[in-house]
Amino acid sequence: AYVGASTLPHTYVSGGDVETFVTRPYDGQVVYLDALYNSISGVTITNGGSDSEYTNAPNVTFSAPSEPWGITATGVARLTNGKVSFIDMISNGRGYTGSPTVTIDGSATGTCDILPTYYVVSSATPIVGGISTVTFTERVPYAVGVGTTVPFFKQSRVLASSHAFEYIGSGNTALSALPQRGGVAIPENETTSINGGLVIYTSTDQAGNFKIGDGVIINQLEGSISGDAYQRSLFANITPYILALGGID
Repeated sequence: AYVGASTLPHTYVSGGDVETFVTRPYDGQVVYLDALYNSISGVTITNGGSDSEYTNAPNVTFSAPSEPWGITATGVARLTNGKVSFIDMISNGRGYTGSPTVTIDGSATGTCDILPTYYVVSSATPIVGGISTVTFTERVPYAVGVGTTVPFFKQSRVLASSHAFEYIGSGNTALSALPQRGGVAIPENETTSINGGLVIYTSTDQAGNFKIGDGVIINQLEGSISGDAYQRSLFANITPYILALGGID
């Protein structure tokens, strides 16, 4: 599923009684603050290199973001038959403007796929005297000054609960897509959120692996849990525990 943010801004300025005519911000909207920054969602390989050029994965280097609070993206090349076939993103980075670049050692080349950074409204207090306190789901990594322009957008969302993804990405040609004929699943093709949109889903693939969105992945065969949301939650819980143990004599 491909989704994106509406390009129509929601304005919270109205004539007359502001508390009568203005609806407070709500869950389902996204904003950016003063300027729209990007992260790097992935890399489109334009040239995998010459035949059997690579025996080991080459270094992958992304350009630095333009903002001082930004973080440079990182990734690892994946090889197929001696060519670069995919870049696994380790960190998507933040604070990019313009067109970031990626450099792959050797003759392989690629272009960066950028993803705009919107902040999702979690909640907002009732409007009193034209003022509402808005809480976002993520922290803003830079200072926001008085007078900053903050456009509100209605976020485009697709809700897909308990969805079955079986051999997604293997193709739609019967003679080659069937597993017994060589079809190979590409998990990255299961959902794609672009331009600030969001696919909210839980799913199970052909191997029984369970996903709660992109953030929590339960691998049934390995008995492991991974994903950015899970790792952040684990870090947030374990760190205070380690600090508490360190304070015990």
